[in-house]
Amino acid sequence: MNLSEVTTPAELIEQNNEPTPPATSRLVALTNDLSLEDTYDLVLTLVQRLGDFHQSVIEDLKSEGDLDRLVVWAADEQTLHHCHDLIHQVCNNE
Repeated sequence: MNLSEVTTPAELIEQNNEPTPPATSRLVALTNDLSLEDTYDLVLTLVQRLGDFHQSVIEDLKSEGDLDRLVVWAADEQTLHHCHDLIHQVCNNE
């Protein structure tokens, strides 16, 4: 459904529930011309942001007392931390 075709609130709600595909083609185009150093910096920044997000969710889960989910998020955060360390190590070996 196209937004210009929306005429009722129900249609608008239906349109809002439709998944939007990610704009990966734009991202690929933007990253194709990055130098190796800039690529490492970008990857490290993205992994760090994911880790930071996981940390914030962990803090929320801790305050909610949701230990089952906290363990899963903490394990994922640890994996991201290792990923960051490994990429950093590879970057420094170049």
